[in-house]
Amino acid sequence: MPRRTSPAAVSRVAGLLAAVLLAGVERSPGEAAEPRPHVAVRGIYGGVPQEILDSGRSLAEFGIDAVWMGSGSFTPERMALLRAQGVRAFAEFNTLHVAEYLKDHPDAAPIGPDGRVSPPPDGHARFGHAAEPEWISRQVAWLGRHLGIEGVPGERHRIWPIVQISDWGEPVRLEQVPAVLDHGSRRPATGVMVFAWGGLRKQPEKIEAIGRAFRGMRRRE
Repeated sequence: MPRRTSPAAVSRVAGLLAAVLLAGVERSPGEAAEPRPHVAVRGIYGGVPQEILDSGRSLAEFGIDAVWMGSGSFTPERMALLRAQGVRAFAEFNTLHVAEYLKDHPDAAPIGPDGRVSPPPDGHARFGHAAEPEWISRQVAWLGRHLGIEGVPGERHRIWPIVQISDWGEPVRLEQVPAVLDHGSRRPATGVMVFAWGGLRKQPEKIEAIGRAFRGMRRRE
C-alpha cells in the first residue's frame, strides 16, 4: 500500500514551501557569497523595488532577476517596467494563510500527497530560530530529501526559499544578511527570495548588502 503522509507532515511541507524565513549568523557586511551557478533565481518578495529604480540604478546592479508580487498587484505598466529591466515576475496566490478566501473558495485549498486538505502552517518557520542560522539549510535539505529534489538541472520541481531580511517579528541585523542568503541558497535550493521589500525600502544598507551577496552568486565568466 502507498505510504500515507500525516496531516502534521503535510503541514510541515506546506509551511516550508510557502516560506522558509530565518534571521541568522554574523559575518562582515561586505562579504559576498561564493559563485553559485545553480541558483537561477535571485528575487525580491513583496513588490517592485521602485526605490532602486528611482535612484537611477538598475535591478541588475543588485543581482536581482525576479520579483514576487501579490496576484492583485499586476498592471501592464509594472509588467512593462520589469520586462525593460530583464526581470521575471511571479504571482503569489496565498491560499495557505488567507483563511477568509478559503471560506468562499474551498477548492483553492492546497492538497497534500495523501489527498487531504493541507492545514495552515503554524505561522512562519523563522520564529524561534533567529540565533541558529544553520537551521535554514537543514530545513531546505530535509525538504529536498522528503520530496526527492536535489537541486540539479532537469528536475521538474524546485525549492526556492523565502529568507527574511526585513525587520518583521524579530529584527535582522545588517551583519546577518550574507549568512541568511548563504543558507537560503544552498542546494537543493535553486533560487532564493528576499522577504520583504515593504520593510527593506527604508533600509538602504541592507539593500546594498543584498546586492553584494546576489552579485557574488552570479556565474563568473
